[in-house]
Amino acid sequence: MKHRRQMMDKYSGDEKILSYNDVVIRRSDLGILSGPCFLNDRIIEFYFSYLSSSFPTKDVLPVTPPISFWIANCHDPDDLRGFVAPLKLDERSLVIFSVNDNDDVEKAEGGSHWSLLAYVREANLFVHQDSSGTMNEACARRL
Repeated sequence: MKHRRQMMDKYSGDEKILSYNDVVIRRSDLGILSGPCFLNDRIIEFYFSYLSSSFPTKDVLPVTPPISFWIANCHDPDDLRGFVAPLKLDERSLVIFSVNDNDDVEKAEGGSHWSLLAYVREANLFVHQDSSGTMNEACARRL
């Protein structure tokens, strides 16, 4: 089975290049990095995972794209509370969320624009950084 999957990936032109923690980077992801392209969720997730493992600290939490997306789109307060509890958000001095303009929960890899939302506990302040001005402002507010 593993060999068959490797062959399928190879023939599809999008073979797995790197597996790091729970993140898989494919050839198409590397293409994004070499041109004037926007980052995708896998590249952002890889970098957040890299930061977390290379510079471990309990003070700063980079929240990966899938988790940020789930938090932003969860409508059940009990589910949300249970989901975020292990993240220990109340113990972090800085929480960095990836924000995507995808509003279709059926399409996990949708959307076309990413930005960052940081929560600074000491100032009790959210700061939104968006390279396109206010394009993701509504999505950041929802998160």
